[in-house]
This record gives sequence, C-alpha cells and structure tokens, in this order.
Amino acid sequence: MKSYNPQSLQELITLQASLPMQTQILSGGTDWIIAHRRKAEDLPALLWIGGIPDLKRIVIDDQGQLHIGACCTMAALEQSDLLHGAFRVIAEAAASVGSTQIRNRATIGGNIANASPAADLAAPLVALNASARILREGTVFDLPVSELITGAEKTVLRPLDILLGFTVPAFPQKAESHYYKLGFRKQVSISRFGVAMILQRTQGIVEQADIAIGAIGAKAIRMPELERALVGHLADRSSADVLGDLLADYIRNTSRRQYKAWAARGVMEDALALFAQNN
Repeated sequence: MKSYNPQSLQELITLQASLPMQTQILSGGTDWIIAHRRKAEDLPALLWIGGIPDLKRIVIDDQGQLHIGACCTMAALEQSDLLHGAFRVIAEAAASVGSTQIRNRATIGGNIANASPAADLAAPLVALNASARILREGTVFDLPVSELITGAEKTVLRPLDILLGFTVPAFPQKAESHYYKLGFRKQVSISRFGVAMILQRTQGIVEQADIAIGAIGAKAIRMPELERALVGHLADRSSADVLGDLLADYIRNTSRRQYKAWAARGVMEDALALFAQNN
C-alpha cells in the first residue's frame, strides 16, 4: 500500500490528480483506525493531510470571518484564544469530544466528513451558517455545511474530494454562544443531544437566536421554530419550557428515538442555563 504525506497545499493539489480512486484520506485518523480494524480492506493508498500547515490554522480575517483548517485538532480548538463570543460554541463542542488523547488527534475535518449523527462539531457549524471548503479535481469551492452532510454517515463528498476547512461569517461582538451536550456519562460520551446556540441580547431580551441540534436525527439541523419562539423573550426557565415542548413535538413527528422527547424540556433548560452567567 502506498502512502502520501504532502507538506503544502500546492503539493496536495498537484498530488490529487494522480491518486488511485480508492485512496483513503486521513487527517487525525481516530475514527478510521477503529473502522479499519474491523475490516480486512486492501487499500491502494493512504493520503495523510495532517502535515500541511495551512490546514491547521485558526484565523479571523479583517472582515471578522473565522477560518478553520480541516486538520485543526479538537485540542487546538478547545484552547484557541480566538474562539469566543459567537465562536465560543465551537471551542465548547471540541472540548466535549472524547478523551484528552482523542482530542489531541481528532480533527474538525474528520468529525464533519465522517458525518456521524452524533458528531459534536456539526451542530455549531450549522448554527453558525458555516461553509466547508472542498478541493475537487484541482478546483476549490465552498458549500454550506448544512448541505455537505446529507444523512447518517453520508455526505456529498466524492472519492478523492478533500475537505480543506471551514469559513464562518462574522457575528456582532455582543453575540454569545454555548454548546450543551447530553450523553450517558461524563467522559468519552457519545452525544444523545448536542445543542448549539448563538444569542444576541439587549438587557437580557433575545433579539436574534441561531440554534442547531444534533443527535436527534440523521444529521444536525437548524431549528427555526425554536429560534422564533425565543426572540423577544428572556433566556430563562419559561422560555426553556416553550422551546422544550417545541423540540419534543419535533422529535415525536420526525424521529424513531421517541424517548428523547421526554428529555427535551430538561435539555433546553440546561442549554439556556449556560447563558445565565451573562445576564
């Protein structure tokens, strides 16, 4: 089996055209190693893109847009000084992933490309209206993360497509964000609910809400009905009850995981409680 380890973006672009069709593309490899151990695959080649500096950067440009390389580890996101305000939700989601060892290897690109329904970084990126940057046949293009993931472990990525990173549009400075995860245990827990919220408030009253929830269906989704219900109100227990009832109705109408409807009120209460310290 051949292996490739490009050291620059240009080298990667040049290399892409000559790769065998079944080449496996890795950045952190934490999910792939587990899956590969279960299968006796004879792969023609492995492409590791984790050595490319451009794909490991976290940058905010002059327009306030956030750029995250696909090979940024969860640990790098968790510890970044740039991820505050509206972008804090990304750092909190990254901090919730697995163990310290996993966070030191697992990357945001792999988390999204694997498209697990419980992927922790999907809900924050969807709530933030983030776009993914994709390299296909030597051409780079952008696609909303909400369109990139099409279902459970399904994306629009073709063989040899390479996920380069993500762009998040600018948010007002007063925007606040949090990620709430409900799992079965404190450590190394797979998400049963992943709630990403970005709120803009004046004197405690919500003026704008961006909410996405993961692990209640095949992919993380925006929840516009919850967003509308929260605007004009305080992020308090009363609002949590309203949002919880709406979420429970959504789960009952769309999900096979009916038991999650019973937890919806508590989940929304806990998620909104994270904003109480900023009131």
